[in-house]
Amino acid sequence: MGAATSAAGLRGELTEFVGRRAELAQVRDALVGARLVTLTGPGGIGKTRLALQVAARAGRAFRDGVWLAELTALRDPALLAAEVARSLGLPDKSARWAVAPLADYLQARQLLLVLDGCEHLADACAVMADVLLRGCPELRIIATSRHVLGVAGEVTIAVPPMTVPAENSPNGPEELLGYEAVRLFAGRGAAVLLGFAVDEGNGAAVARVCRALDGIPLAVELAAVRLRSLSPGQILDRLNARFQLLSGGGPAGQPHHRTLQAALEWSYELLTDAEQAMWRGVSVFAGSFDLDAAEAVCAVGGLAAGQIADLIDALVAKSILLREGQGTARYRLLDTIREFGLAKLRGRGNERALRVRHRAYYAALAARQEAFGPGRAGWIAALDTDHENLRAALRFCLADPAEAAAAAELACDLCWYWPTHGHSTEGRRVLAALLDRLDQAAVVRVRALWVAGYLAIPRRHSQGPGVA
Repeated sequence: MGAATSAAGLRGELTEFVGRRAELAQVRDALVGARLVTLTGPGGIGKTRLALQVAARAGRAFRDGVWLAELTALRDPALLAAEVARSLGLPDKSARWAVAPLADYLQARQLLLVLDGCEHLADACAVMADVLLRGCPELRIIATSRHVLGVAGEVTIAVPPMTVPAENSPNGPEELLGYEAVRLFAGRGAAVLLGFAVDEGNGAAVARVCRALDGIPLAVELAAVRLRSLSPGQILDRLNARFQLLSGGGPAGQPHHRTLQAALEWSYELLTDAEQAMWRGVSVFAGSFDLDAAEAVCAVGGLAAGQIADLIDALVAKSILLREGQGTARYRLLDTIREFGLAKLRGRGNERALRVRHRAYYAALAARQEAFGPGRAGWIAALDTDHENLRAALRFCLADPAEAAAAAELACDLCWYWPTHGHSTEGRRVLAALLDRLDQAAVVRVRALWVAGYLAIPRRHSQGPGVA
């Protein structure tokens, strides 16, 4: 194939490709030194669009072109090599193991092959890619998958969400359009509502929609489609029911991408029972959490503490959990993925048991009471790191009358922490709410009254007692 038709093996895209400059450069650079580059990430994160964009731009570098094999609709791994061969335009005439004639064909060719949607055929894709790469010295492969293939020499690139405005960022149209998710929303919105643009009137709502959707491209696109009948503000108001709102991706789309719910259901169904249980379990965490917390909270039902590390690793590999931090590893769920997991958890009826374990774990952290002495800095830092989990534990307790006393103990144990970094007002509000709910005869009530009074004392400094 000549250079002029080097992208003929790719499908045409109907919508504009937005942003991803850093990721385009990263994948392009990886292809220079690696022959298999796997783009990983959850459903709807934009793996396919990124792979196709890289391939289209790289076409002239491959004498025999760039080719796409779409695998999402294929269910039988025995047909994998035949499907790839069909994507290359080869006739299906051989009685040999199908990968052998495919390797023969590619052996003397210089081309880039995109394998799109490998996660449900991961083992078969890994075997085929390994055979082809060993026997075809000028072949390069870009794969998209919810998790790594595990082939020797594979370079994996986790595709991140699109950039979104920070909560306190300027809401002027020019500033907002510097963020990828906002540009995507604006572009898709203009396609369904003639004349739509991000402006002073709707900019704040658009920014909040993109932020609430974690910058997941599929979710942002589905939200923008709703501009046919809703304003950005109305979309924002309805995001609490995001899985019902974000539907209607169009009949021509991949079945598992037609709604956000379907994209996540696809990921969920590909997991083992234990991995599904782990996804449901970690959904009770807010912000990030570490392995110790996961072992303490999620080792319930059919999951043993000894399984948790392997299951965490599996969810990271399959793009459900994001790993962050350079020191002790911490893990995080995107809000949309967390909501899906919570919905599944509530459907099983055991959310309360996990919430109680979550509250108990963070209550024990607060009860260390190392507000003075050499352990103070580490204790404060640990509470800062898990501030969102402490809040989540208290929210659960405030919503459950049976947990009022436990919540009061937790809040009182945070007495020396609340004044740090300006949390006194938060502490006062929590204690006031708890005192309204506590039984008058509760043993912890006297302590809670004292702590509420202590937090009401005006302070010059925010560092807490004992600090000049």
